[in-house]
Amino acid sequence: MGSGKRKTALEAAALFLTVVFAATAERKAHAALSPEESRSLVEGRQAHMREHAVALYNLQRILKSGEPNWAEALIYAQQFLANSRDMASWFATGTGPSSGAATAAQSDIWRQPEKFRRNREALVGETEKLLAAVRARDLAAAKRQHNATLEVCDTCHAQFRAQHRVEALP
Repeated sequence: MGSGKRKTALEAAALFLTVVFAATAERKAHAALSPEESRSLVEGRQAHMREHAVALYNLQRILKSGEPNWAEALIYAQQFLANSRDMASWFATGTGPSSGAATAAQSDIWRQPEKFRRNREALVGETEKLLAAVRARDLAAAKRQHNATLEVCDTCHAQFRAQHRVEALP
C-alpha cells in the first residue's frame, strides 16, 4: 500500500473511531438518566426554545410595524437575551438523540461542545447589541441587529439542528 493510500486509510480509521467514541461517550454519559428524565429534560428544552423563538418573532413583528412600541420591544429583547444566556443549561448531558427522547438536536452538540459554546457566546453578543439598539430606540440599527442575531441562530441551527429560519427584516 502506498503512503498516500495508507494515510487515507489511517484518516478514515481515525474518523470512524472518533464517531464511535463520541456516540459511546454520549450513551455512557446519559446512562444515569432514566428515559422519563431524558424526555422531561428534552421537553423542557423544547419549551424554552419555543419561548425563545416567540420572543424573536414578536420583536420582529414590532420592528416591522415601522412605528415600534419600544416598551414592548424592550421586553422581548430582554427575554431573548435572558434565554440566550440560559441556553447552555438546556442541553444537559443525556438529552441527545441517543437518549431515545424525541429531539431535533443533533449529537454534534455533545460531540463538539466547544463549537456549540462559541455559537451560544456569539448569540449572546449579538443579542446584547440588539438590546442596545432597542434601548436607543434606533429602528434602523435594531432591524440590522435583529438580522445579525438571526444569522447567528441560522448558523447554529445549520450545524446542530434542522435549519429553521425566521424572515429577515428589510
